[in-house]
Amino acid sequence: MMKRPDDTDRLLRYLEGTLPDAEAAQLARELNASPALREALEELRTTQALLQTTVARSAEQAARPFLADRVLRQVRATPVSTASLSDLFASLAGLFRPVAVASAVVALVLASYNVYLARQYEVETSFSEALLALPPVTASAVYDLDLYDLDLYELQTPEQP
Repeated sequence: MMKRPDDTDRLLRYLEGTLPDAEAAQLARELNASPALREALEELRTTQALLQTTVARSAEQAARPFLADRVLRQVRATPVSTASLSDLFASLAGLFRPVAVASAVVALVLASYNVYLARQYEVETSFSEALLALPPVTASAVYDLDLYDLDLYELQTPEQP
């Protein structure tokens, strides 16, 4: 007996176990008589098994935690010896030592430049003001900044025609 288009639906329902008993018995007799129908049933079984494993794998992958969590679990599971940690810290210290020295030199140069500029003020400044390059704030400096005479309209840029 040749395979008909409706045989695929019957075969799928047979594999799922949803085919009524009378139809299942009829299909079993047809399977015994037709090698083509048995071959179609085996193809469907193979496809169904492949789909089930694919769905199971994708569900397993979807249920897995995020990448960072997986990496951290792997790192935590890896045994770490104190020798490897000391090697890691030594290599990090070797990498950051030039950066630390260069930063310290830049900070010293900027601090000495600020102190040099602070000596040029007419008013005595404290060491912290000089170090941070803060201008001295005195009563005369505030008095000289006559806020009442400022014309805000003059400070704006005039519109050009």
